Amino acid sequence: AAFATLEPSPSQAADRVNIADVNAEAFAARYVGGEGRPAVVSGVPEAEGWPAASRWRTQRDFLAHHSRLPVQVTEMFAAHGVGRPFRVELPLEDYVEYAKSNSFDWPFYVWERNFNGERKPLLDDFNVPSFLSDDLYDITPEVRDFLPLSCHLFVLVGGRRTGSNMHKDPKWSSAWNTILCGRKRWVMFPRHVPAEAIGALAGDAYKDGGPQAYWWLDHYPRLREQGAELGMVDILQCPGDTIFVPAGWWHATLNLPDEGEDVTIACTRNVMPPAALSYVLPLMREADPAFTRVFIETIRRLRPDAPCFLPEDLAVADRPQRVGACEAWMLERREARSLSLAQCRRDFIRPGKPLIINGLASHMLS
Repeated sequence: AAFATLEPSPSQAADRVNIADVNAEAFAARYVGGEGRPAVVSGVPEAEGWPAASRWRTQRDFLAHHSRLPVQVTEMFAAHGVGRPFRVELPLEDYVEYAKSNSFDWPFYVWERNFNGERKPLLDDFNVPSFLSDDLYDITPEVRDFLPLSCHLFVLVGGRRTGSNMHKDPKWSSAWNTILCGRKRWVMFPRHVPAEAIGALAGDAYKDGGPQAYWWLDHYPRLREQGAELGMVDILQCPGDTIFVPAGWWHATLNLPDEGEDVTIACTRNVMPPAALSYVLPLMREADPAFTRVFIETIRRLRPDAPCFLPEDLAVADRPQRVGACEAWMLERREARSLSLAQCRRDFIRPGKPLIINGLASHMLS
């Protein structure tokens, strides 16, 4: 109960803004780009006309529309350990009943990601917040396959002691999370903080890191006292709040149903905002150079505004260092930032050789 009422320390609080005051470009510059910074945006469901603003406001309202929908509460592998895991499902009203009475340390938690068939109406209840609607992973179906929505778009329904262990989101993505019913506690740390300093497990190991509530009992009290030195951000997310998680930031959550309620209800999606590319591309190129090459080429081809957000050295396609088929009339190409005036005089001006200089205008202005 204390987690639902304990206010974050002022030194560890996130910025809070109302959706009416959000400009997408300014938001990207302040929170998405550079080192990134978490933010809480209030009022998104109402301002952007989500049916979920009323349909998901309480668990009673939610069940009035979706009570018999079967949802995934966990996965189980076959005894032989081969093949894909099997979905274990319960109707939503049965899951809520389970959440009301369970006393397990590691209870089931609905992370529904399959919106085919009878679950498709859930997607009609919400949209991507407008200030995060530019998702580069949506640029083509082929790029989307790199981070499929079947793994990174969820409706979350969780009872007490459910949440997520400390982790970073996959494929260098950012994320948004909007809660409609209940509250959710968040703790976040910057990208550079080592896992061992915050009780985290690296990579996907967090999924098997034990009951989520244990982290909050074992590590949160210490980090609340010392976390400011590590850049900790502590958030109590209330109904209607949308949390922005910057790419590469550590985060853990704990669901806190309101008094008289048994579950929290939220929706979330991973995204790739253009402003995050300065951080993302070096990591992506190191881990998956083949995909990175396709990704950048696709952006150049389909986004006329690519020079506005791609790093300068990637904003235009690679050009040949020499132009022309005849040795007697061939132009060399050089980058302004790596060409000195002395070299230009010696190798081109005095011999009378033609030259193409890339990036000269921005180099002179800088």
